[in-house]
Amino acid sequence: MSVWARLATADDAPRLTELARQAKSHWGYPPDWIDLWRDELTITLAYIAEHPTFVAAEDGVPVGMCVLEKRSGLSAHDGH
Repeated sequence: MSVWARLATADDAPRLTELARQAKSHWGYPPDWIDLWRDELTITLAYIAEHPTFVAAEDGVPVGMCVLEKRSGLSAHDGH
């Protein structure tokens, strides 16, 4: 197995959305809750463009991700 980290591309968005939903489902939330969070768990091209998004890919297929979300109103001194 060979896994590489790289920046996400627009082509990754559908698979990253699938991974986000699988990750949330792993915690035992009911399927209807996952459906309620559909928008929040959808990774779009705009989201990838706004937030540095990294992909762990095996044979070119995303198997994991890490996103550095930019949020306003927080500073390094806030302890968050």
